[in-house]
Amino acid sequence: MSQQDPFAALAIADTSVLAAGDRLVCPGCSRSCKNFCALCNRPLGHAPPVVVLPVALDMQVYRHPGECHGKTTSTHAKLVATDQTEIFVENLAKGIEHTTMATRYPDPSRVLLLFPSSTSVPLSQIDRGSFDRLVVIDGTWRQAKAMAKSLSGVGFRYVRIESHETLFWRYQQFDRTFLATIEAIYWFYREYFDEYLAAGRAAVQPGTQDGSQEQLASEAAPAQYDGRFDNLLFYFKFNWQVIQQYYRDNPGKSFTSRHADGAAYIKYEANE
Repeated sequence: MSQQDPFAALAIADTSVLAAGDRLVCPGCSRSCKNFCALCNRPLGHAPPVVVLPVALDMQVYRHPGECHGKTTSTHAKLVATDQTEIFVENLAKGIEHTTMATRYPDPSRVLLLFPSSTSVPLSQIDRGSFDRLVVIDGTWRQAKAMAKSLSGVGFRYVRIESHETLFWRYQQFDRTFLATIEAIYWFYREYFDEYLAAGRAAVQPGTQDGSQEQLASEAAPAQYDGRFDNLLFYFKFNWQVIQQYYRDNPGKSFTSRHADGAAYIKYEANE
């Protein structure tokens, strides 16, 4: 990519293996897919890079059933952080059985829900020892708002990330600070590093649900961010590259004017 590549400074694995991949039959559902099956959350024809999420923190994604499997980006997290990511396809806007949520979350106060609500707070205002699970909502912004509203009485604590501009190619009616799901997940973990791990800030706090002071202490990391979560954007970067290259190779085609950036979304070389 060109000097305008927004991923250039990130430690993301080489995506050429995805460009070279053929469509393959998913052994789980027999669908023909390229690179991965978004229905089965299974990589095809390659071994994805592995992202290890912080110890004692699991991520569960609730995907709206109306969200197209082939367009959602939450699958990307499952592919690179397989053992620490769980995806439920449920329409939370229609409600969910209380017993189901009680079984999944015996102590909902220890669960963070990533959503920019009026009651959400940044990680800087949350003690690291007070949570051990992250819940993420996946859908359009209209779907996500309804899903979040239905979870308001569960007892989760709302967390928000700082403002970042999206690189997502799908247009939406809001401004550029409304991120794709995988972008929001990535920035949560980036901010997690800055808040709890940078400069040896990982705190050993007693009374965590799993009772392991050693686990929290083992999260100590270098003073500066070392790229450990960048591969959460592995597939997102590849899709961005594909779209950029397609429009650069076909200058007669116009990128959708409904996108917040319009034609400026495509990053042409200076001599093009």
